[in-house]
Amino acid sequence: MDLISTAGHDLEINGVQFRIIGIIKRENSLVTPFTSIVVHVPLTVAREEFAHAASIQRIYCLAIEKNGAASVQDAEDQVREVLRSHLRIENPRMKKENLPFQVTSSRDVFERAESMVRTATMVTAGIGMLPLFVGGIGIMNILLASVTERTREIGVRKTVGARKKDVMIQFLFESIVLSLIGGSLGVVLGLFLGKILASLVSVPSVAAVSIVLLGFVFAIMTGTIFGIYPAWKAAKMTPVDALRYE
Repeated sequence: MDLISTAGHDLEINGVQFRIIGIIKRENSLVTPFTSIVVHVPLTVAREEFAHAASIQRIYCLAIEKNGAASVQDAEDQVREVLRSHLRIENPRMKKENLPFQVTSSRDVFERAESMVRTATMVTAGIGMLPLFVGGIGIMNILLASVTERTREIGVRKTVGARKKDVMIQFLFESIVLSLIGGSLGVVLGLFLGKILASLVSVPSVAAVSIVLLGFVFAIMTGTIFGIYPAWKAAKMTPVDALRYE
C-alpha cells in the first residue's frame, strides 16, 4: 500500500510537518533494491530537524557522457578527486583503500552480483553432481548384476561370432537407455514440482529447452561413464568360461 498518493498533502515525520510538492516515479535498482518509500527533504532542514542527519553518509551521482569520451572509471576518479579536495586530503599517493570514504559505481554492484551468481551456480552444480554420481553407481550395479545373470547368453553370442566390441556396445547402449529413462522421469518430475511451487509463491514457471537438453546430455554422459566397467567386464569373458558358468 502506498503511503503517499498525491502531491499537495502534508506528511508528518518525527513530529515535523512537510508539504508534499511532487512524487518521484518508483524505480527499483541494484543500488536500492529493497527501498519501498524514499522521502527527499532539503539538506539544511534535515540537519536542523533530525539529529542523525548531522553528517552525510551517502551521496548519489549521475555520470553524464560527453562526446563519447566519458567512462565509469573517469566518473569515479572525478568524484574521488572532488571528495579529496573537500576533505583536504593532500597526499596524492594515498591508496583509495585508505581513504575515509568509498566510491562505488553501478558497475561494482553488478560485478558483486555476478560473483554471487557464479558462486551460487558452482555450489548448485556441486550439489547436482552428487545425485548424478549416486545414480551412476546404481546403474553400474544394475549392469553388473545383469552381466552375471546373462553370462551364458554372452558365451553363446561370442560362440556364434560376436566380437568384444559388439558385446561392449550392447551393454553401453543398455546403460545409456537406463540413464535416459531416469533423466526423462527427472525432467517430468522437475517440471511438475516447478509448476506446483510456482503456483504456491505466485511466480511464473519457465522451463528453458536448453536446460532440458543439457539434462539429457548429462544423462547420456552418466550412462556412458558408469557403463564402461560392466561392458568391459562382459566383453572380456571367454566363450568357454561363459558357457560353463551356472
